[in-house]
Amino acid sequence: MPSDPQTLARLMRGAEEWIAKGRLDGSDAELREFVITAAEQRCDAVVRRLLEAGFDLEARKDNRDTVLMEAIHRQQRSAVATLLALGADPNATLPHSNYGPVQLAAQTATPEILALL
Repeated sequence: MPSDPQTLARLMRGAEEWIAKGRLDGSDAELREFVITAAEQRCDAVVRRLLEAGFDLEARKDNRDTVLMEAIHRQQRSAVATLLALGADPNATLPHSNYGPVQLAAQTATPEILALL
C-alpha cells in the first residue's frame, strides 16, 4: 500500500503527464527516477499504469542498468520488492556479461534485498 492516498494521487497525476507527453522511453533518466520513486512509495498502480502505456522495466540506462538494478544500487528495498512484484527480471544481465541484479545485490546490497531476488 502507498504511504498515503495523497502520494498515490500525486504520483498517478505524474504518470498521466508522462503518458500524455508520449515520453515512455525507459532510458530517460527523469522517467526512471519517477518509476523508482513510485516503486519506493509502494504505488504499484502508478508503475502498473506506466507499464500498460508502454514503459519497459527492462530498458537500460546507457545500455547498462535496468530500473531494478538502479533500485538495488540505491539500497531501496521497497522499490526492489515492488519492481519484482510487477515483473522486473532479476536474471537480466548486462550486455556481453553475466552480471545482473543478483550479482549486484550480492556485492553491494543488504541481505534483505538479496533475499528478495
